[in-house]
Amino acid sequence: MDFWPGIAFIFRQTGNLLFSIGSHFSLTSLAAALLIATIFFVWQRLRRGRCVRVRTLLRALFPKRILHSRSNEADIGYLIFNVFVYGVMFGGRAVLPVHLQRDHFRAGDAVRSRVAINLAGRRDRSSR
Repeated sequence: MDFWPGIAFIFRQTGNLLFSIGSHFSLTSLAAALLIATIFFVWQRLRRGRCVRVRTLLRALFPKRILHSRSNEADIGYLIFNVFVYGVMFGGRAVLPVHLQRDHFRAGDAVRSRVAINLAGRRDRSSR
C-alpha cells in the first residue's frame, strides 16, 4: 500500500495553510501579530516604569486560561477538521470515483450479464 499520496496531501495542505499569502494562519501574518502584541506589551511596561521580563511577556501573550480552555481546543479541532478532514472528504470525492468506476463497472457488467441471461432464459421458456 502506497502512503505517499496521503503524506504529500498533508504537507501540501500544511503548506497552503502556513505559506499562502491570503491565509489568516500564514506564518507572515502570525509573526506580524506576535510582533505587534510584543511591542505593545513592552511599551506598556516601559511606560509604567517596570522592567521587561521574558517570562512576564510570555504570560501576557499566552495566558494559561486561554491556552488550556475548552474553547481553544475546539478551535484547534475545527482548524484541523477544515484543513485536513474536510479536504479529504470532499477533495477525495473527486478522485475516488475514478478508482471505483472500474470496479463498479466490472460489478455492473456481471449484474447486467446475469440479468440478460435470466431474461433470455425466460424468453426461451415463454416461446415454447
